[in-house]
Amino acid sequence: MLDSAAIRRFLYSQHIFTALRMTIGIALPAMVLMIGMGQIAIGMACAIGALCVGLIDVPGPLRRKHREMLGCALVVSLTAGWTMLGLAHPALLWPTVLGISFFGAFAVAFGQKASIVGLNAMLVMVIGMTQHGTFREQLAYLAALTIGGLGYTYYSLAVCQWLRYQMWQRALAECLFATARYFDRRADCYDPVVPLELCYRELLAAQMVVETTQQNARDLVLNAMAGRNPERLGARRSRLFNLFIDVIDLHDMVLASQTDFALLREHFADGDSLDFLRDLMQKTALDLEACAEALANSRLSRSRYSVKAELRALAYDIEAARQAGLPDKAPEAFAALLTSQQRVSVISRLIAKLHDDTGSLTNTTGLPVDKVVERFRSESDFGFSRASLSFTSSALRYALRFTVAMAAALFVSRDVMPSGHGNWILLTVLVALRPGFGLSRQRGRSRLFGTLAGCAATLLVLLFVHDQRLLFALMIVSLWLSFGLMQLNYLASVFFTSIEVLLLYHFLVPSEMALIGERALDTLIGAAIAAVASWLFPFWESQLVLPQLRLVLDASCRYLATALGPSEPDNLDYRLLRRDTLTALSALKAMHERMLLEPTSKRRAEHALSELLLKCYLLVSQVAALNQLFNALPARRGEPEVRRCVAAAGRTLQQAEQSGKAPTEPEPPSRDANLRALQVATGEIAELVQRIRSAPVR
Repeated sequence: MLDSAAIRRFLYSQHIFTALRMTIGIALPAMVLMIGMGQIAIGMACAIGALCVGLIDVPGPLRRKHREMLGCALVVSLTAGWTMLGLAHPALLWPTVLGISFFGAFAVAFGQKASIVGLNAMLVMVIGMTQHGTFREQLAYLAALTIGGLGYTYYSLAVCQWLRYQMWQRALAECLFATARYFDRRADCYDPVVPLELCYRELLAAQMVVETTQQNARDLVLNAMAGRNPERLGARRSRLFNLFIDVIDLHDMVLASQTDFALLREHFADGDSLDFLRDLMQKTALDLEACAEALANSRLSRSRYSVKAELRALAYDIEAARQAGLPDKAPEAFAALLTSQQRVSVISRLIAKLHDDTGSLTNTTGLPVDKVVERFRSESDFGFSRASLSFTSSALRYALRFTVAMAAALFVSRDVMPSGHGNWILLTVLVALRPGFGLSRQRGRSRLFGTLAGCAATLLVLLFVHDQRLLFALMIVSLWLSFGLMQLNYLASVFFTSIEVLLLYHFLVPSEMALIGERALDTLIGAAIAAVASWLFPFWESQLVLPQLRLVLDASCRYLATALGPSEPDNLDYRLLRRDTLTALSALKAMHERMLLEPTSKRRAEHALSELLLKCYLLVSQVAALNQLFNALPARRGEPEVRRCVAAAGRTLQQAEQSGKAPTEPEPPSRDANLRALQVATGEIAELVQRIRSAPVR
């Protein structure tokens, strides 16, 4: 749903900043060459080179970005040269297309960034197949394309270096916006009207977004501090480090605010306590959004929402409940309410520290900067496994499937209906056919509907708008929005891309109104080829269920053992294990969502897996809550009852990971409500794992 908050989040996000940088870097040199100097062909080639490199220009450490963009520019130039060679010798055309298609698609085996480089190589191949000039013109095209790629590389690095603090602040602002949305979803847990299961599912979805934005912030903020003297970070870097740790602490505290919400609703639904807790969380979310906006705009932040009234009213309700004898009548419900009030009070203090740290000059976290950077910063995601060479690997199957699809598209565009714009068929196959079946089907539909809508919109614009300056401005805005929405809404991105490309052709060939219909027809053909090809050598997500499930259980075991061990865990160890557990859980959820896009007959225990995701997320929250409790009462860690229950919970998870079976002789339930909840959670997870393992692979 599009609302003012969503628009603000988009405007303050990295996406809009990156899209603006890409638009200027791609369009400005091309405009100078095409309009100012009359070099249309050279300007187009320069823009193509810049576009191919720009697609890998995502927020990240500058040193890593430099290597990635230079490598991409080199691969794109070599691919363009290979394509020129294939066009010059007709006998080499088919081997050229098939070879580039196979190796470009197989690049997915080397990681996400490598897959983008492979995509760019195939893109420049498809575009290069439209070049049919003389040898000198071909060399000029290749030189302009290379200069465009290299020029964009150093332009982008210069802009990112100049505005590096703004990039880091926007990354943290995105993290704050995501955390604020997580707070909003947590507030719903205190609303008896909202079904509790729905609350948990929305919390899990919000948690995945928080995890993604936190990882982006780690990549930018922590990598920017690598190799620097912690004593000489400077005021700006120290401030950003403080804010990053504040966000992590705040998320940890709200994660630890997990309690028995069903019990709270049962005993306090008719009173005002739950309303106060809900209002406190909602005000906190609004305060976080205000802080995010201030941070994105390089302003000092101050609290705009006071929660003193709600805290006092909640304290009054708790005291009234105590005098009414609730601790004796319903001790567990009273303890849950009291704990919720204490956690909300701590959250309000953390919010105040967050506001104060927007003006901090030194490290206020108490954590060693060098140790945090060493333990938490991520390395390059390029990597390769020899298992990818096996026919059972998804990468090899995708490469073969993609090569067959591109061969079919080339045959149709060259021999069946050579309209002169057949490269649009190849381009549709290129963007629609993805490694997974579900993503291919989703991308194909988005590509089809987005292109058709873009063609219709462009036709209406050209019929009613005749001012060339206005049309040119619309083309530039469409280019900007297509980049800005690429990661957020692919359908909208395709819509604006279609408008931008068709308006560009309008300026180059004003009389070609029939081109709009040809584009729509080519998109239909390309989408049909991609849809049929997606059934060739398929790799179903159900094949990844058990390996990913083992990763989640292993991470959960290590997290539980460290967080609830006999001694208070090292702060950094605890944070690292919690991050690893949530990352594994995010990967499992992403795999589950991809599986739901596949045919029903190819899924595996999708309902049990959906329930398991909720149970694992609740387990992480329960462990965080117990860790907070034991840190406040250290003596409890050594109690025999605590040690027995924690050890039993760990054994249950380990047995589920190794054999997929629940314990045959479950431990007797604990008298402590929190420990009993831990036992129940691990037991339910073990039963769900058993159901998933025993489910047939259809």
